[in-house]
Formats: sequence, C-alpha cells, structure tokens
Amino acid sequence: PMELLAVPITESGYKNMSQGESGTSMKSAGLWQFIPSTARNYGLRVDQKVDERLDVELSTDAALRYLESNHLRFKDWHLSLLAYNMGENAVKKAMDQTGARDAWSLIRAGHEGDKDYLPKLMAAILIMKNPESVR
Repeated sequence: PMELLAVPITESGYKNMSQGESGTSMKSAGLWQFIPSTARNYGLRVDQKVDERLDVELSTDAALRYLESNHLRFKDWHLSLLAYNMGENAVKKAMDQTGARDAWSLIRAGHEGDKDYLPKLMAAILIMKNPESVR
C-alpha cells in the first residue's frame, strides 16, 4: 500500500541519517532507520566500509520486503507496522502473552516499541492523504 511511504516520516522525518545521528540507542540509520541486524537480514551490507542503509533505493527495497514479510506473518498491516518498530519476535511474544490479535490491543496492554509509534504513523498517513488539513 502507498501508505507505507509514511513510515520514513515517522522513522526519520525523511532524513537519511547515519548511525548515531538519529539520537537512538539502537544504532539505527537511513530513511527507514534499520538496525544493523535487520538490515543484514534483508540483504543490506553494513560493515566498517559500507553502510547500505544509507542507500535510499536499496534500503527502501529492504524495508518494503520486511514490511511485506511481517504482513505475511501476521496477516494485518497494523501488526506488520508495529513489528517493524519493535521487532516481529516481540510482537509474537506480546500476542502469545495477551491472546490479542490486533496492534491496538497490544498497545493498550503496554506492548509497543517507541511510544505512540502507531498513532504517529496513522497521523502521518492522514496528513499525507489530506495535506490541505494542515494548512
């Protein structure tokens, strides 16, 4: 879905930040704010010489594959987006603990990565679809 283009708004403000610039302790980088392990899992090179998280085309392809993988696993875009932020294993664990099968229930139960990540992302999507609403 085109709405996935709002993820970098929430992740980085569409700033292609190198590791350390984002101000997080997770060592994330790029528009999509990949951590090194997830970047490598999706085929990006991250080492002392090259950081492909900063390659917009490669990182966008990897991010969309990651989101699609989460969607195939959870059968729900909100869960896919929550998993993008907090990790798919953390989402699965939260689902197992709570018995909930939707992102909003998980969030209400205290399971979220970055505080208010999903609401901020939903707001970004609404603004992206209705830019006149913020004039």
